Amino acid sequence: GVGRLAEGGEVCLSGFARDLLQHNLAALVPSDRSVALEVVLPQGRERALRTSNAAFGVVEGLALIGTQAEVQRSAAPDQLQGALDELRQRSERPQGCPELVLVVGENGLDLAPRLGLPAEVLLKSGNWIGPLLAAAAEQGVQRLLLFGYHGKLLKLAGGIFTPITIWPMAAPRCLRPWRLSRGCRASCFVSCTAAPPPKPLCSCCGSGNQSWSSG
Repeated sequence: GVGRLAEGGEVCLSGFARDLLQHNLAALVPSDRSVALEVVLPQGRERALRTSNAAFGVVEGLALIGTQAEVQRSAAPDQLQGALDELRQRSERPQGCPELVLVVGENGLDLAPRLGLPAEVLLKSGNWIGPLLAAAAEQGVQRLLLFGYHGKLLKLAGGIFTPITIWPMAAPRCLRPWRLSRGCRASCFVSCTAAPPPKPLCSCCGSGNQSWSSG
């Protein structure tokens, strides 16, 4: 269940995770012995199919404490202030800030340049999408793109402007008006909201061949 890096095939354990295992186990091993350790994440291969790991280069399972030791913050108040300051500084340049790409997470910051988006227009929003949208309007941004995990953006479409994880079922609920407009039966909708990705959407609303990620 532990994933591997698509490039090179190395087991996906961060340096921090390796150091942690070494620190806790080394003292328990006699000097004339060695230990073989197998790290197991139950159902990791199956659970990985419900994540975006493959898009980030982790295949065949889940990453153990990510691939790096640093924690990337998405909802800290000082992170919002830093983003607001950065946006204000960009608007004060001679050319102003006519274009902006609000990137939801750290993985998006890595992926966006590879898709051709200029690094100078990227700004990490984390969960502070709403305040930064308002600030972008105040600073005269003329063209704006939201880039990131579709679950966060779906919550935004449903009126949740700080899409933190305390609303784990908000994204499926935001789909309800759309589903009903497509003729989805209420009983079928209940089963759809309970279905984890990538199970296909119901056929009665005309989306039987689409998955959660494409719907």
